[in-house]
Amino acid sequence: MDKKPGPRKSGGSKWCSVVGCSNHSGQKQYRFFNFPAESRYKEQRQLWIQAVRRKNPDGTPWIPSKNAVVCSEHFVSKCPVRYYRNHPDFVPSI
Repeated sequence: MDKKPGPRKSGGSKWCSVVGCSNHSGQKQYRFFNFPAESRYKEQRQLWIQAVRRKNPDGTPWIPSKNAVVCSEHFVSKCPVRYYRNHPDFVPSI
C-alpha cells in the first residue's frame, strides 16, 4: 500500500497526486499539470479525481487542492488534452 499521505510540497516542490507515484517538480524530466478547473471542466475534473485513485485516511473521497498536480508520466503523449473527450489523454491513464 502506498504510504505517501497525498500530494505534498517540500522545499517548493510539488508531488504528483497519483497513488504510488513519487515524481516531484524537483525532477526536471517531468512536467506537472493542475487538475481541470471545476467551474469550466467539471466532468473532466471528476474523471481525473477517479483516475488518481486516492482516498482520505478516513476513507472519504479525496478532493484535490488548488495546488494538486498530475505528472506527465500518466499521459500517453506526456501532456493532457482538454477539449477532446475521446482522446486518450483526456484523463490520466498510465
